[in-house]
Amino acid sequence: MKKITLEELRVYSEQQDPKTLILDVRTKDEFTQGFIEGALNIPLGEEVSRMSEIDGYNKIIIHCLRGGRAQKAYRSWSNINKDISLEVYAEGGFYHWQESGYPIAKN
Repeated sequence: MKKITLEELRVYSEQQDPKTLILDVRTKDEFTQGFIEGALNIPLGEEVSRMSEIDGYNKIIIHCLRGGRAQKAYRSWSNINKDISLEVYAEGGFYHWQESGYPIAKN
């Protein structure tokens, strides 16, 4: 499992690379309260039914609220699609992002 730091996640979010997806695996309710700009919300457990939404990406950065679900999602996504580079931010998750004062988007 390739883990990244909060700073690396921030850099990915700022780059807005069209081939890199920031995947938020929190619940829909958690996501609507605030999210990383450009992130796609596919809650843990919905990977198989929503797999087509990741077409075209070469790299997926997975995160959740505190890190546990991101690690589970990493294992699940790595079993589903072996052709995509996966990285996980699991050291504090979105909670740490928010506490660090990084920008939060809302619908």
